[in-house]
Amino acid sequence: MVNKFHSPAFALLRPLVDALVRAHIVPVGSEEDVVKIRKDRYKVSYEKDGAKIDKALGMSPIFDNFLKKSQSMLHSLTHSGTAQLKKRWDQDWLGSGFSDEDILALLGACSVAAFLITILITRHFGLEEQRQTAESAWLEHGRGRWPIVSPEV
Repeated sequence: MVNKFHSPAFALLRPLVDALVRAHIVPVGSEEDVVKIRKDRYKVSYEKDGAKIDKALGMSPIFDNFLKKSQSMLHSLTHSGTAQLKKRWDQDWLGSGFSDEDILALLGACSVAAFLITILITRHFGLEEQRQTAESAWLEHGRGRWPIVSPEV
C-alpha cells in the first residue's frame, strides 16, 4: 500500500470474504460442509451460503445481499479481470488508479470481517459480555453496510 501497489491488496479481498463465509458455515453448515472445510475442499456458493448463514444466525439478509451483489466484482479483482485491469492505470500511465475512496472501502470491508468474526466467536463460546460489546461496536459503526469497492472498479 505504501508504494501504491494496490492491486494485490484488492486481490486479497475475495479470499478474505471466502474465509469469513467458511468461518460462519462451520457452526451452521452440515457435517459434510465441515469435513470439506477441514480438507480445504469447500467451495463458497455466493448464491446459497449467504442465505444459509443469515437464516441460521437470525440475521437480516446481510450475507446474502453482500455475496450476491459482490461475486462478480470480487472474482474480477482476484483474477485480474476488468475491475483489476482498469485500476492499473493512473490517467495515461501505468500506476495506481485506486482512489482514496476505494482504499477506504477496502479497509472498511476488512473491518466488517473483523467485527463479524468477533461476534461469531464470542457467540459460539458463550462470551455474552464480549459479544454484546462487539455487537454494540458493530451497530455504532454501521451495521449492514458492507463498505466494498463499487462494481465499476
